[in-house]
Amino acid sequence: MKILTRSLLILLILGGLIYFLVSRLQVEVPVAQAVTGTAVNAVTGTIKVVPSAEIRLKAEIKGRVVEVSAKLGKKFKKGEVLFVLDSTDLEIDLAMKKVQLEAGKERAQAGYTQELDIANLEAEILKISQMQEFGQSSASELERRQRELAKLEIWLEREKINQAETINLLEFQIKQLQGQIQKSRIVAPFNGLVSEILVIPGDIIFAGTPVGRLISHERIVHLTLSEEDFENVQKGLVAVMRFASYPNQTIEGEVTFLAPTADPEQKNRLVFLKTDAPPEMLVTGLTGEAVLIKDQREGATIIPRRSLIGSQVHVVADDRIEIREVRSGYIGLNKAEILEGLEPGEWVALENQSFLRDGQKVRPTALQDQEIN
Repeated sequence: MKILTRSLLILLILGGLIYFLVSRLQVEVPVAQAVTGTAVNAVTGTIKVVPSAEIRLKAEIKGRVVEVSAKLGKKFKKGEVLFVLDSTDLEIDLAMKKVQLEAGKERAQAGYTQELDIANLEAEILKISQMQEFGQSSASELERRQRELAKLEIWLEREKINQAETINLLEFQIKQLQGQIQKSRIVAPFNGLVSEILVIPGDIIFAGTPVGRLISHERIVHLTLSEEDFENVQKGLVAVMRFASYPNQTIEGEVTFLAPTADPEQKNRLVFLKTDAPPEMLVTGLTGEAVLIKDQREGATIIPRRSLIGSQVHVVADDRIEIREVRSGYIGLNKAEILEGLEPGEWVALENQSFLRDGQKVRPTALQDQEIN
C-alpha cells in the first residue's frame, strides 16, 4: 500500500513538472485585436515658431545717436520713432537754404534793371526808324542799335534762366535736407516688438549700420518635412502640433504655404502653418513636433503599426502563430491600415516577431487597453 501511494505521488510530481516545462516552452506573446476605425495617412516633422516679419533696422544716413527710445521686448506701432540721430547741422543748413530761396524769389519778383535798358533801347530804335524815313539817320545806326537790343535781350533771358535754375536748385536742396532730417529719426516699418538693440547714445554710425532687430506681432510655424514625406502635401491640410514647452497640450495648425525650394543638404523642405493659438503662447524660437494629416479613411481595418512587419503580420489563432501576407494602406504614426489579408476581430502579435515561426505554439497576452493608440 505504501509503495502504491509513493508511486502515485511520484507520478503527480512528474506530471506537474512536465506541465510546467511545456507551459514554459510556450512563448508569451503580447497581442492586439484588429479593429474597424479611421485610417490616417500622416507624417511627422519638427516645428519652430518664427515671426511673420523680421528685419535688422538700419540707419539711412551718417550721424551720432542722441536718443534710443527702443527697449528690449517693448511693443511698438508702425511709424513710431525708435532711434534719433543728431540733426543740428542739417537743420542749420536747411534754415540757410530757405533764406537763400526766399531772397532769390524776391529778386525774381523785383525784376531786372536790364529790362529798363531794353525798354529805352526799343524807344530809341523806334525814333531812329522814324528819322530814317526823313533821311535824318543812317541805316547803319539803326542796325547797330538793333544788334545792341538783341544782345541785351539774350543776356536778360539767360539771367532769368540762371535765376530760375538757382531757385529750383535751392528747392531741391531743401527737400533733400528735409529728407535727411526725416531719416535722422529712425521709425518702425510695421507693428511689432524690439528683439535686439545694437547702438547706444553717443555712437557714431554710418549709412547702412544696423541699429536694432525688430519682429512682428504675428507668428507663423515652420514645419520641416523630409523629402520623401512631402508627397501630396498641399494647402489647407491640418497639422496637430505639440511644443516642447507645452508637452501635454496639442494645437492645430493649417498649411498656408509650401516652400518653393528644398534644402539639398538636409534633404528636407519647409511647410508654413498658421494657428489661432494666443500670441503669448507662440514665443519666437519655440520648437516641437507636429503630425501632418494628409488624408483619412473611415471604416478601415486598423492594427498597431508595430505589428506590421513589411508586408506580413503574425496572426495568433488557437494559440498558434500564422504568418500571413497582407496589403497595407495608410500608415500613420501608431496605426496601420490593412486593405487585404486580415479581418477585424483577429489578433496579431505586437513584439519579437523575428523570433516567431509559422505554426509555433504561444501563450497570447492581450493588451489591457484594447484601444489602438
